[in-house]
Amino acid sequence: MTHPTEQHQMSSALHVVIWDQPGKPPITNCTTVYWNEFFSPARSHSKISLPRYVEDNSDNLKKRFLSFVREVGESQVAGKSTIQHLRILPEFSYWWMTLFACKRWNTTSNIIEAVRLLALEDILREMKPAKVSFATERRAIKNIVRDWCARSGVEFQFLTSPDSKLSHRFQLSRLIPRPFGAVLVFVREVSRRIRAPRNMAPISNSADVVLIDYLTRFDTDSALNGQYRSGFWNILTNSLDDAKQTSFFFHQFVAHSVTPNRKTTDRFLKGLNSRSTTQQHFLLDARLSAGVVFKALFIYFRLLKTRFLIRKIKRSFSPSKSQLDLWKLFKKEWLDSLSGVAAILHSLTISELHHDIPRFPPCRT
Repeated sequence: MTHPTEQHQMSSALHVVIWDQPGKPPITNCTTVYWNEFFSPARSHSKISLPRYVEDNSDNLKKRFLSFVREVGESQVAGKSTIQHLRILPEFSYWWMTLFACKRWNTTSNIIEAVRLLALEDILREMKPAKVSFATERRAIKNIVRDWCARSGVEFQFLTSPDSKLSHRFQLSRLIPRPFGAVLVFVREVSRRIRAPRNMAPISNSADVVLIDYLTRFDTDSALNGQYRSGFWNILTNSLDDAKQTSFFFHQFVAHSVTPNRKTTDRFLKGLNSRSTTQQHFLLDARLSAGVVFKALFIYFRLLKTRFLIRKIKRSFSPSKSQLDLWKLFKKEWLDSLSGVAAILHSLTISELHHDIPRFPPCRT
């Protein structure tokens, strides 16, 4: 005869609730996986903390996620890998500039959600539930878990609450084609560059080292006195000077409290170039020319064509040995990388780099 406690554990294992809402779940006779709540240990009675589980298994989950990214890049579409399809210049594959391959660790990158989904799959595979209920406001996550349940033969239930906004959310941006938005941003960025102060011509026509960065996290007082003290490069700039290595710095403009516009930034650049005999500093996007504009458009339209050629890439967004389909999670940033605002901004950056850096041979980049 089965003990009542054992019967409760068996029934709890058959029904799993994934809770991504404030407060407590209404269902009590089940195992609850808390999507956001962090507590120790990761498993306590019939409660599981997904964030804590991820932390406890971080090395394995990180390895699997990075392998998944590599698999997408190496996946074969129409006889070539994704990386090869995105070789927009002879020496460069745009793959490394896609928002997906960049693996940006921020709130919009969906990396955290992807890792949690991998962890959730491990938990569900171990528990083998007959039913999964999910309470969440995250449409993509809900659909991914629902599809996983369908593939795994598990009943799925979506738990709604009176305050749920999942079915009422609507984004106007969905009605605007990505290329149209990209054109608007392109016009805006070109007009900004036209109005920006023109960089001075380089004192020399060659450099030992070329460095590219975002113009942020630097000491402004030192910059006005001709010294580039960067929180990003740390002692590298001083080491280059001590070694008598000539260097060109191409800075990408970043609007913030110190440099709110390009005119203010130009003042710092003039200060940096006023005294140093080994360093020269330039704003990458203040060297606009007709050649840069046309090459950027050429790169962008090539990306549009490539997006169409590799449209079946979505089939590759399932990690190996997994039933998860993560395409819904990364679809937006992938399409934005190949046809949206990110695509046109990256095209401008590539064009500017390709236009400027080859002008200073010989150099080591």
